Amino acid sequence: MKTTRRRFVLGGALASAGAASVVAREQLSILAGDPAAAAEAEVEIAEADVRRLELDLRSRFASAYAGYQTARRISEAYRTEIIPKADQAYRLYLEKYQQMTAAYPQVLIARRTWLQVNLDYLDALDELYRAALPLRGFLLTGGAEDVR
Repeated sequence: MKTTRRRFVLGGALASAGAASVVAREQLSILAGDPAAAAEAEVEIAEADVRRLELDLRSRFASAYAGYQTARRISEAYRTEIIPKADQAYRLYLEKYQQMTAAYPQVLIARRTWLQVNLDYLDALDELYRAALPLRGFLLTGGAEDVR
């Protein structure tokens, strides 16, 4: 009897962790008359739930980490490349204007570009922070949700 039960559960477990949990629950109701078998079925249910939860967490972590990496690359690009170039352009136009070789509207456009780039950098930092929050909280969202 034990080998038959094992084959039945293993067959369900091969389908997926969720399917194994459903099969084990059905088996638990069938085996309610045998306490040892019922306890064994409950263990199998718990193991299937743990595996399903582990797969869910891995998937959520991969998604959250990819978003974090993207936000980090963008903010790093602003800090190391974009802002310094905008600053350099503004200073160059300001210097040229002071030497009377550039028009003042060019200085204003360069200054506006520098300010906009800095605002975009702040948005990128905000996005980076928001992307890091789920990772810092170990993906703790919806803690009251049922794992089944």
